[in-house]
Amino acid sequence: MRRTIGAVVVGIVTLAAVSSCANLGRGGGTAPSASGNSSFPNHKVVQIVVGYDAGGFTDVLTRIVAKRMAAELGSEVQVANVPGAGGSVGLSELAVAHPDGHTIGTFNVPSALSYIDPARRLAYHRDSFVPVAGLALSPTVVAVRADAPWKTFKDLVAAAAADPGSITLAGGTNSTSDDALTVTALEKDGVDFNVVTIDTGGADKTTQLLGGQQQVTVGSLGSVQVAVKSGQVRLLAQATSERSTLLPDVPTFTELGYDINTSGSITLAAPAGTPQEYTAVLDAAIKSALKDPELVKTANAAGADIAYISSDELGKYWKKQEDAAREILGLK
Repeated sequence: MRRTIGAVVVGIVTLAAVSSCANLGRGGGTAPSASGNSSFPNHKVVQIVVGYDAGGFTDVLTRIVAKRMAAELGSEVQVANVPGAGGSVGLSELAVAHPDGHTIGTFNVPSALSYIDPARRLAYHRDSFVPVAGLALSPTVVAVRADAPWKTFKDLVAAAAADPGSITLAGGTNSTSDDALTVTALEKDGVDFNVVTIDTGGADKTTQLLGGQQQVTVGSLGSVQVAVKSGQVRLLAQATSERSTLLPDVPTFTELGYDINTSGSITLAAPAGTPQEYTAVLDAAIKSALKDPELVKTANAAGADIAYISSDELGKYWKKQEDAAREILGLK
């Protein structure tokens, strides 16, 4: 396996991001309505920390959910973008926020599980957070250009086996991201690509695929959705346990004989110590928000299925995904 370092960007928290987080967990503000719980959030602002840049799918979905949550809670719900290091800067901020229920944040799985990688030396771990709710599932896909010679994933694997390391694949640098875990799992199964690590996002990987710099890309459906719809890209496989409703004609790795289920989930967490009765109020507001038809339509258009997970079940889901990631990375 040969690996080439492509464009690597180290996440830096801008002054604007620091400013946006200066009041994490301190509440304040006025309520847009009076329908919220009488004791929580008590007409104080609820802030959602998004560990990614504004405009990406996680940010867009979170903002829509925040708007719907505000109506349910009777309190203003704001989004603070704290990008950097594949989401870990935002998670570091979230882990030390005051656990009064007024600060929650995105905990995208499997990328948020990077604390299991000792090389990252992160100050937080799974017990630094408590679950709030799961929002959506974005299928991880293997994509090639529409004019590529490989019509199926089996064709691609055969070509890689015939000339090991000859086919370039755009991958990520965070060891627990959905794309990196997928590639690592395929490597363990003997599939040999020349992996080019790119940390400038899924859109850039798609651009390089279309431009011919890379021959294959692995990442979220959202990153290639437009190119798929325009007929420029062909999808060969999806890393889900069952076929996504958005991709009924694309086989899963399970169907192809690989035990790989690494698709990304957008979930929300709160700092450890946040009272369960507060997370329950937030959970109920999120569950109601996710039923909004326009929200579902927006998520689907961006390449994600709404996939609500209750706070009670979310902790179990995190543990299951963490165990799977540890096994793929050989950290058990």
